[in-house]
Amino acid sequence: MEDFLTKAHMEKLRAATERLGFAVDFYPKNVLPDEKAGEYEVISLAEEGKHVYTRLDNSRIQNGLHEALGRHWGDGGVTAIDRELATETLRAYGELQLDSAVMRCKLYSLLLPAYTILGDEERQKSLIGTIVSFLPLIRAEQSLALLLLTLYGCTDSSIYYYHAHELIDPWSRESSPKKSKLSLIRRLADYDRWLKHVGIEN
Repeated sequence: MEDFLTKAHMEKLRAATERLGFAVDFYPKNVLPDEKAGEYEVISLAEEGKHVYTRLDNSRIQNGLHEALGRHWGDGGVTAIDRELATETLRAYGELQLDSAVMRCKLYSLLLPAYTILGDEERQKSLIGTIVSFLPLIRAEQSLALLLLTLYGCTDSSIYYYHAHELIDPWSRESSPKKSKLSLIRRLADYDRWLKHVGIEN
């Protein structure tokens, strides 16, 4: 039987999951400690699911929407290119129906910025309501952080500011945060700067 806990196998798995936007941890005895149970979600991806997950992990759209949010909160406002990207996002993902909590988090983190950039207040408010009711069901820590961060960046709400910092700030004190955590740390810092919350004590 092949040993999947060799260093070579673990490095391949880490590289593959980083490309898909999530992390993998290894427990040699095949037992997840009780205190860690709330940090993980087991997802099963058939070929169709893998395709959807890869589609959601579109760095061009993710980064473009993030930068557009910065302009949304700035003096100049969003550009025509920003609105085109938001419209493209809704065409690509607006009708997706997903069961996995992890993938729903990734989907909502694309749709909410798109509605915000387009100024579609009705659909923005509707999705915020959906997300807020969904939050208690999320077990994976980074997925929860992604949604809280998205809510904060799209609403400038002090509630989501506090909860996003509460979850993400400890990661910056880790000796070697994972790439996926570093991305959320940087985005939180961007939102704080754009929304003029730099220097506020949490």
